Amino acid sequence: MTFSRNPAFIAAIILLALQGCERTRVTPPVEMRNLRVTPTKIGLDITFELTDSRGQPTIMMFGNGVVRIDDSPDSVQKEVFPGHPAGSSVLDSTWLLYNARLFVTREHFVIQRGGDSTRGQDKYLCALGVYPYSHFLRKPRRPTGNVRVALVGMDGRRVLLGHAPVIWPSEAFSATSGTGDQSRFGNR
Repeated sequence: MTFSRNPAFIAAIILLALQGCERTRVTPPVEMRNLRVTPTKIGLDITFELTDSRGQPTIMMFGNGVVRIDDSPDSVQKEVFPGHPAGSSVLDSTWLLYNARLFVTREHFVIQRGGDSTRGQDKYLCALGVYPYSHFLRKPRRPTGNVRVALVGMDGRRVLLGHAPVIWPSEAFSATSGTGDQSRFGNR
């Protein structure tokens, strides 16, 4: 009996091969969701999720953008990133703590199994890494701040925006500021 001509054997081999391959959705993202900013002892750990036009989790094969961290009060007009349909305004630089360009690739996304407990689907988290307080232009002046992330979509036309408030831990006020490289991507 030869196994190469047995259809059941061939089907079993194909099924085993497919089980080992993990499918990753690569439909174009249209929205940034759940921008999470976690203060740590050394800096801010920033993650977010992307969804496609159907609201399904997706990843970004490549994209570029900017991350901005400030401690502006709510009364200060919030910046709208260039390219956004609402236009753009300038955030007073006296509130700026950190400003850097970023480049996102598929490798920045990690799979969180199970995801939303109600639907049981996987989530793809983009882990930007930790942005150290020592890389800030100065120490925060207020107890709260803001983190804004803007990414240009893969089509080059869509800007994906995220905003999250942050409450500074005591380490942010004690870190030596103004000595770091502002062009760095987060420490992964």
